[in-house]
Order: sequence, then structure tokens, then C-alpha cells
Amino acid sequence: MSFEADCLPLFVYGTLRPGQVQYQYLRGKTRAEYPAFMEGVCLFSLTSFPMLVSLDRLPPHLNRDDIIHTRVYGNLVVPHERHYERLLTQLDRYEDYNPCETQESMYWRELREVTVLFPEPQAVQAWVYMGNPQFLTPEHSVIQSGDWVQHCEHRLQRRRRFRLLNYCE
Repeated sequence: MSFEADCLPLFVYGTLRPGQVQYQYLRGKTRAEYPAFMEGVCLFSLTSFPMLVSLDRLPPHLNRDDIIHTRVYGNLVVPHERHYERLLTQLDRYEDYNPCETQESMYWRELREVTVLFPEPQAVQAWVYMGNPQFLTPEHSVIQSGDWVQHCEHRLQRRRRFRLLNYCE
């Protein structure tokens, strides 16, 4: 699997994944989407959205030994060429990425190695919105599964169980 340098794919791991709340940014603008993962990273929950941080950029309040899972799951998204530049501009704005003021940006768009799982596992270069660790606080929890979708499903199940328990009492 190869891509043109002027139209690289994106690795999405949170609210931009298919079926998630912000997938609307990508709907109708991609020519392919594949399951994929990244290694050497950690996924954090900032309650309504995740943040992906490289293990070598963890904030001081986090102990590397407390992080069990260093693989994050998501999707490799291949945009249509005709939407590419405009899509990147929209996503940069959505992710609060300003290439002129990177220290103040919440996310940085970086070219990273991602393993795409279809048709067979293969490493590719993709744009990834990596989190600026200065925005992480001790209240932000690690998503040990490395999977935002799974994390959201578990949260929803816990809420349903809680409501059911309160209803039955």
C-alpha cells in the first residue's frame, strides 16, 4: 500500500472514527478506511474526547510503568484527493492545531508510522493528531485498552447499569 506524498492518509483514533460523533468531518470525503494501530503511544480520556501522547512526551505526573497498553487502535483514512487540502485545514481547526503557534496548540499534526491491518499488516506513514502533553492533568485517565470506541461502549454500559440499579431501588 503506497500513497502520494501530497495526499497522505490520516490515522484517526477518537471522535473522528467511523460511527463516532465527529465522523461528519470525514463522511463522503474518503476513498478508503482501514483498521489500524500505532505503537509507542498512550491514549488519555479528556472525558468527551481522547488525546494520544507519545510515550517519550508523557507529563511528569505520569509514571511510564503505570501504562499497560502502548498500542492505540483506530482507522487509517485515505481522503479523496479533491478534498485533501480543505479537509486538512478543517481538521487542523477542529483539533486546535496552529502550525505557527505549536506550543499553544492542543494537538500537533505529525507524520508517524501506523500499522494498517488490511489486506495484511503493513507499516505506512500517516498524519496523526498527537496531543500536546501540557494540556494533560492528573484528572485525565489513561485508556488502558488503547481503544476509544471500546472505552465509550464501556462507559455507556456502566451508565445503563447505574440507571437500572437506581430504578430498581
